Amino acid sequence: MLVKDCMTKDLITISAREDVHYGFYLLKKHNIRQLPVTNNGYILVIITERDLRMVIEKEYGINIESTMSKYLHTITEYDAIETAAKIIHDNKYNALPV
Repeated sequence: MLVKDCMTKDLITISAREDVHYGFYLLKKHNIRQLPVTNNGYILVIITERDLRMVIEKEYGINIESTMSKYLHTITEYDAIETAAKIIHDNKYNALPV
């Protein structure tokens, strides 16, 4: 089985320039736990509910870009689902962008 057979295709995303409170709102509104962060149509990273919660409790007026990591691990839609599962397991990820 390939990644393309299991991946989510209609993503809820957020711009890197958006406020963290808006990101948290999107998570709650769509009942999801992570958001792909985009810039000019490209996914930069994935930000999680935990990432946002830690920042929201400390400060206001913070944008997504200032809280996100700078590294993104990806996989192609034609990779085996077992490869994706291994990457997710080994790195303790919640999601893996395709």
